[in-house]
Amino acid sequence: MAESPATEPPDGREVVERLQSALADWRARIDELLVQLDVAGMDLRDELAKQLRKAENTGLAVRSGIAYARDDLAAAASAQKDSITEALHDIQRALQSAREVLEGK
Repeated sequence: MAESPATEPPDGREVVERLQSALADWRARIDELLVQLDVAGMDLRDELAKQLRKAENTGLAVRSGIAYARDDLAAAASAQKDSITEALHDIQRALQSAREVLEGK
């Protein structure tokens, strides 16, 4: 009695071919995932580099602004010191003139 083709066990070569086909499919999927992972890594590196450049530029701008502020404050302090010194000299001259008037010179 011959068995029906639906109940015949597959021969070894058929099984190997199906397994090789499934393995090739899985390799293709893994390769695709590796490519996607590489692309995501490159995108992440690009974004991090962009953010780092922004941070560096911000730091340089802040440093520059602080340097200008320091120079401006030093100039203002010097100007105020000169103004105060000049005012004190004016007061000293006024007092000297007043003394001279009192002394009859």
